[in-house]
Amino acid sequence: MQPNDTPAAASTGAKIAITIAASLLLIVVCFFLEWLLGRAGLHFIPAEIFFPFATIGFFIASGTGAVGYALFGTLLVYLQLPIYGIVACKGWINNRARRTLIGIAAIHLVAVLVSFAVSLFMRWKVV
Repeated sequence: MQPNDTPAAASTGAKIAITIAASLLLIVVCFFLEWLLGRAGLHFIPAEIFFPFATIGFFIASGTGAVGYALFGTLLVYLQLPIYGIVACKGWINNRARRTLIGIAAIHLVAVLVSFAVSLFMRWKVV
């Protein structure tokens, strides 16, 4: 490599492979932290932070009965991070990784805030 040469950009296949590996690692870390913090007595707070769409989904499906409630919320738990990974990979392939990751972070932050609000409403409604 000459001093003025720039390294080659990662190929599309490499970007997809890296994104899949990072998504799987993120899923494992989030579930581990959820389990660890849940055992520490924090109960729903880790779920509201790591999986806010599931909390929102539980609220939306609460009128459908126990089966619909559990299926919809669980489906959102398992789909949230893979969808983040797909969107991040598409942004990276289109050379808009920074913008895409900022967008994902902003959407997640809003979802966490809504999740906390929904959780407080559900606790207030039950009491």
